[in-house]
Order: sequence, then C-alpha cells, then structure tokens
Amino acid sequence: MYTNKIKSLITKDFKHYCKGKLIRSNLICHTGKSINSENVISKDVLKFAVQMEILHNATLLHDDVLDDEEIRRGNDSFNKILGNKKSILIGDCMLANVSFEVAQLEKNEIMKNVANILKCFGKGELEQENYFYKAANKTAFFFAYILDSVMVLENVSDPHIRRSFFEFGKTYGMYFQYVDDYLDYQKDQENDTLNIVSQMNGDKSKVLILISYTLVKCLKILNTIPKSQPIIDYITTLHEEFFS
Repeated sequence: MYTNKIKSLITKDFKHYCKGKLIRSNLICHTGKSINSENVISKDVLKFAVQMEILHNATLLHDDVLDDEEIRRGNDSFNKILGNKKSILIGDCMLANVSFEVAQLEKNEIMKNVANILKCFGKGELEQENYFYKAANKTAFFFAYILDSVMVLENVSDPHIRRSFFEFGKTYGMYFQYVDDYLDYQKDQENDTLNIVSQMNGDKSKVLILISYTLVKCLKILNTIPKSQPIIDYITTLHEEFFS
C-alpha cells in the first residue's frame, strides 16, 4: 500500500485532520499504477490521491458538525475539541486548498469531477429518508469520480475501460458504505442515523450477504479490465481486515 507515501505529502497544515486507512487515496494509486504504460504511479496521480484524501477529511469535519457527532474513529471529534465554527472554517480551508491544487493539474474534466463529488455530497447530506440515495451520493459517486479522474490523468481513451472503472468505483463505494454501516451499527442506532442494517430490519446476516454480493460484483467488473490484479488484491486484503 501507499499509505506512508501519501501521508508524507499531506501538508503540515492539514496533516492533523487526515486520519484513517486512506482507502480512497490508496485505491487511486493502485488504479493509476495498473493503467500506467510503465506500471508506475505518476506524480500527478499521487498528487491527486493526496488531494482527495484531504477533500474526504474536510467533508468529515463538516459531517460531524451537521450530525452533532462527538466521536470520530474512537477519539473526540474536532468539532467537540475546537467548536463548530472552527471545524467548519478548517474544512472550508481544506476544500479551497484542494480546489487550488487540483486546478494546477490543468484538466477541466477533473475539475468537473471534483465539483460533482461536492455536489453529490451536498445532495446526499440533505437526504434523511432514502438510504440508498444518500449512500450513492455521499460515498459511491465519490469513488466513481476519483477513479474516472485517474483515467483522465493517464489519458485512457478506451471507453470500455473508463466506463468499467467508473462502474467499479460506484459499486465499491456502495460496498464500502455497507461495511462501514455494519461495523458502526450500534453507534448509528443510538444516533438515529441511516444505516443499511436498519434498512434490513436489524438482520445482520442479510447485510453480510449484501456485502459479499457487492464485493463479488466489484471483482467481476475488475476481471474484465486488463492488469487489474493489484487492485483485486488490495480490496480483498481490505475485506479480510474489515472482518478479522
């Protein structure tokens, strides 16, 4: 994985706010390397991965304020530590910095993708009843648009490969949301938050079946894409870690 390399490139102003497994940025790097003609991660792909990690964490700062969340990844959330106003402003600064850095890549399609990510995030956050609409907009399309941006950076012209990666990203985003919900079910239930387990009337066995089905769907898509084995290895290893 590329976790240490990604962390080393996050600017010191934002490093404190970027925690977690860096799944989105690692997936960007694996994808970029798999389709690169020389099988390397280009500087632009790595830069984009870093910026998407910062963007993701900026949305979490806003998320915790909107949800009155006091715990994030087992620790006090930043809005609890700093207050809502500072959390929002820090998130805004992170998003502005991401916009600036991504603009330096000089790829209009990528700027449009980033704008779509933020638009979908807002649409998803406004939805409080339709679980699948919310999950698709806040998580699935995030993965889809970042992988499509990797296609742009690597000048992929094959429409099948580009469509396949977009579909894989969207499907993997739903898989990831299901897993996250499954692991956070008790906390979400206490906070009355939309959760896939609640959608299944608390039947965790059904959710596990859905998770497995969605992962298999991801693997089927990847198996139609040349040189995708490292991505397959990465997501299957993560799956094992989630449930170990």
